[in-house]
Amino acid sequence: MGTVTWILVGAEWIFMAFICAVIGTMKGNPISGTFLGITLGPLGVLIVLLSKDKNRVPCPYCAKKIQKAAKICFHCQKEIVGNAT
Repeated sequence: MGTVTWILVGAEWIFMAFICAVIGTMKGNPISGTFLGITLGPLGVLIVLLSKDKNRVPCPYCAKKIQKAAKICFHCQKEIVGNAT
């Protein structure tokens, strides 16, 4: 493989690490997202996309996903009592 091919492969790997870091940050786990992106590349993106979201929990009334720190559900407008952050 030529030099240009290695540069393109390296650029793709860096891009995958960046994408995994962004998705991991949105899901509350930026370190493992970045690590998976660097070590596994495209497979890491898939794993991070399928991983559990640590920042969101289901509303006890309507079961829609809301932020952990939410005091009122965005969807059903009910007050969330005892929502531990």
